[in-house]
Amino acid sequence: MTELDREQDHEEVEPKGAARSSKCAEKGEKPSLESLTHGIEAGIVPELGSLPPKTFVTREWLAKAFGRCAATIDRWVKSGELPPPVTLGGKKVWTVGALLRHIENRLEVAMQEHGQEKEKEKETLEQHGVGG
Repeated sequence: MTELDREQDHEEVEPKGAARSSKCAEKGEKPSLESLTHGIEAGIVPELGSLPPKTFVTREWLAKAFGRCAATIDRWVKSGELPPPVTLGGKKVWTVGALLRHIENRLEVAMQEHGQEKEKEKETLEQHGVGG
């Protein structure tokens, strides 16, 4: 079955090579370093970027893709790191497009804030006669 077929059938797509246990927080266990990094190369989650934007993913899928516990996904939603999900069939779901847009918007804001900080640093240095 292709990714497009899965999207049309709304079949849940499993992240490739991701950690299988997302219930570590519910069990009171701490995830191992291997489970945190398994399937993630240099901090990148390639599955998220390779899926069609209208693909539905669950909280459990995100936990596996990021190598984290499902409870961590809930914390990321609460802190604004991820957008809020909708409930569909009793499961929390997002579209890949909504997740990517949210992350891209956060990156743009961070870049703007970084630029403003650099400008303030430059002004401070100039006020104190440092730099040119």
